[in-house]
Amino acid sequence: VKENLYRYYHESIVSALLEVYEKLPEDSSEGKCVEFFGRVAADMQVHVPVRMFARDLMGSGFPVLRYSIRWTPEQVRELYKGELFLFRCWMTTFIFY
Repeated sequence: VKENLYRYYHESIVSALLEVYEKLPEDSSEGKCVEFFGRVAADMQVHVPVRMFARDLMGSGFPVLRYSIRWTPEQVRELYKGELFLFRCWMTTFIFY
């Protein structure tokens, strides 16, 4: 997982980042490693920028309400039942009032 994260971030960032997450056991399966990498990458590439955007808007005096909806279509859940398959429709909405 670390080697893949190094492709995107400096070693110091990866080290600090991985301290935040629960340690992945040494004997983890490939599927668990892929899932873990996906979670970390999604946090850094999707969730953090959205949160920073909301923080900056509010810091500039914009009153903002931020919410997120996580949803997987039932048809997709049925197709991949029991397999490692991550598919979510993400929608983050900002409401300015």
